[in-house]
Amino acid sequence: MHWKKAPAVAILLLFFAVLPANAELRVAASIRPLHSLVSAVMKGAGTPDLIIDNLNSPHSSGLKPSRAGILAKADVIFWIGSDLETFLEKPVKTIGANAYSVVLGRLDGLTRFVQRRAGENGNVIADVKSAADPHIWLSPINAAIMADKISIVLSQADPENQKLYMANATAVKLRLKKLNQEIDAILQPVKNQPFVVYHDAYQYFENRFGLQSIGSLTDASSSRPGARRLSVIKKEIAKYSKICVFSEPQSVRQAKKVLGDETRTRLAVLDLFGGEFEPGPELYFQTLRSIAHAVFACLSGK
Repeated sequence: MHWKKAPAVAILLLFFAVLPANAELRVAASIRPLHSLVSAVMKGAGTPDLIIDNLNSPHSSGLKPSRAGILAKADVIFWIGSDLETFLEKPVKTIGANAYSVVLGRLDGLTRFVQRRAGENGNVIADVKSAADPHIWLSPINAAIMADKISIVLSQADPENQKLYMANATAVKLRLKKLNQEIDAILQPVKNQPFVVYHDAYQYFENRFGLQSIGSLTDASSSRPGARRLSVIKKEIAKYSKICVFSEPQSVRQAKKVLGDETRTRLAVLDLFGGEFEPGPELYFQTLRSIAHAVFACLSGK
């Protein structure tokens, strides 16, 4: 059989047929928000391992030796894909060669965008390149699609717990629907307020909730801003008496350095990965609520 041409379900059945009967299913997930979704779907049946346990961006992370064992023991590995966790591509193929790798960033049905760059007028526009923006989990609708896929894969891997996985996924999707409505209500009063981001990672959140980003200091791959890009954004900032600039925890120092003594900005911190929360089923919901409240606080001047 040529696996590349086989239906996905057939591949799963073939792959997991080699697992010993009644063996404990070992599941690994790459980043905190994704680990949270997997944890929620697995609740009552097991707990996944978290691969990236530090609080740095996965763009710049590396695989710690202490975490390599997780890949070696895993039966299933959930990750966004090489557009985000670039350093995981080779370890998943080598150290995790015996695991079933699930690249959630390429699922059918997801809302997906390409990376953006600063336009001549300072507004963010689609990049002429086709590189994907990998921050897909920042849309609760995308998260629901991922939860479905997670439940399907786990059900094939562990048929004895299929009803539990499916029921958990249904509950997660209902919570995600409510979360989407909750965040929409939180942000409704500030949807027309312009802002700038340091790292262009919030496109999915902005699009889902109708927010008005006017530019970013770095692109979605988190590279440092060039002189031309910085000049464009600073000219845009100068049009406002006070404008919010959103940075991630690991970029605050660099953002302050780049902005200098810019008095027209108000710097606020958004954490895409939920570093302040305990890993587990609640982290995804806590993370998106935290982002929503931080955005509202800054844009409303509170």
